[in-house]
Amino acid sequence: MSRRALAAASLLLALLVAPSPVCAAETTTFALENGLQVTLKPLATGEQVAILVVYDIGEDHDPEGRSGLAHLVEHCYVTSAAGKTKQRTAEEFMKRYPRAWNAQTGMRYTVIAVMVPKESLAAELEEAAARMGALEITQGDLDREIPRMRVELANMFDSYSALAVTNRAWARARPSPAGGRKGGVIEQIEALTLEDVQAWHRKHYKPGNARLVLVGPFEEVGAKTLVEKHFGPIATGEAPVPRAPGEPVASELEDTGRRGGWVARAWRAPASDDDAYPAFLILARRILAAVRPRGTTGMDPFPQFAPLDHPEVISIARRVVPEETSAEAAEAIDAWLLAIADEPLHEQEGLATARDFAFLLGTMPLPDAHVAANPYGAAFGIARCAQLGLDGSALARRLAAVDQAAFEAMVEEVFGAGKGAAAAVMSPHPAR
Repeated sequence: MSRRALAAASLLLALLVAPSPVCAAETTTFALENGLQVTLKPLATGEQVAILVVYDIGEDHDPEGRSGLAHLVEHCYVTSAAGKTKQRTAEEFMKRYPRAWNAQTGMRYTVIAVMVPKESLAAELEEAAARMGALEITQGDLDREIPRMRVELANMFDSYSALAVTNRAWARARPSPAGGRKGGVIEQIEALTLEDVQAWHRKHYKPGNARLVLVGPFEEVGAKTLVEKHFGPIATGEAPVPRAPGEPVASELEDTGRRGGWVARAWRAPASDDDAYPAFLILARRILAAVRPRGTTGMDPFPQFAPLDHPEVISIARRVVPEETSAEAAEAIDAWLLAIADEPLHEQEGLATARDFAFLLGTMPLPDAHVAANPYGAAFGIARCAQLGLDGSALARRLAAVDQAAFEAMVEEVFGAGKGAAAAVMSPHPAR
């Protein structure tokens, strides 16, 4: 299920408006006896409360031959019956939460979030606990959701050229474990049984693998009491073991043999605790900032890097003009990237990067007024930074310490010839 929230559709806009309160004052974190990690961020203003649950389970945890299991559980998580709420369609779920919602499966996380009026907090926490503790997945849910997943996967890898070529490049830069695929393999999804899906939820989508984050205008003591009441009785659950992704595919093109369409390159990004990560963020900022306003020219590169949603990969896509081959378009991407990377490290560039990523990575303090502008974005930032072990203040210091030698070493390590680059090209599809 695709992410739909108040955060902007493009990453550049998200960088500007989606606050991350890792660095915001007055957050309270505690753990229940069953292992549930809880973070509360009460605000003095606003009308909406974000309720977000993030699990330490994603597509890397799918058993071999069951690629898409976590993705299917995510679909059922928000549409199956639970507590006082009957089985519903995705459209009915969206309609219930018009301000913001999210149901998203990453490589090693699943996030379920809604934004609700502050008066509804007690009832919504009760339902959130029911979905964690006693979700009623039925065959009817699978019959409804699997066809939706077929369409979703077709859109991801075939129907929409820019999206499809990017996903195909990502899959070459960071192949899913044991023949799986980002989003799942539809034949393997269709082979899943009701017991497969029920058991996977019953074992793993539990407090011991979860973090609950609340952000908004609520009273802290009362919220804590509600969390303990509704989530405390749920069994801890079992921790799944992730499987390692495959090695990057060499940089040769996956080519349809046709001219036109799109081409993309993707590179595996360093982990947040890697020495190269701060220098990588500096270059990522440059790449994102180099994009001209949409519509300037159809040949402009289209980069994507989401440090919390999909931190594993950075990609650059570009249209292929009729008179050039896909290889020539890929070379144009490389030349564009090289020109950006060849610029000397500017004075205070680390500081500028900390400023621009502050909303997502907590690298600079933000006032609560910024958090109140988007409680969902704030909750997502808290949860994912905690999962990734990102300390915003420490990262800001690391960014400030990057020098020219470290920057050049990162460029060679991450973006050098044959260093994990991947590319794909597709024939064009009409925009929809």
